Amino acid sequence: MAEGSDERFDGVLLNIAQQAGSIDSILDSFFGFLQRKTDFFTGGQDEQAAEEKVLKYYKKHWKMGQKRRQGRCLCQQYWATV
Repeated sequence: MAEGSDERFDGVLLNIAQQAGSIDSILDSFFGFLQRKTDFFTGGQDEQAAEEKVLKYYKKHWKMGQKRRQGRCLCQQYWATV
């Protein structure tokens, strides 16, 4: 499976996104879930380790989004000249 192409949870996550209504609400719900149902905030990790883990995946997907954005811009530039 290609990196970042895991679509197993898209249906569930899309439902959450539609019900939450905003990025802030989605993130708040997700971190609330981690706080209530996992040991992410209470486990053996310190705050910095938890932040680094969140940033690791944020940066991974940020880079992928920027590559996708650049691809769209290049495609739009090409079609504008044709």
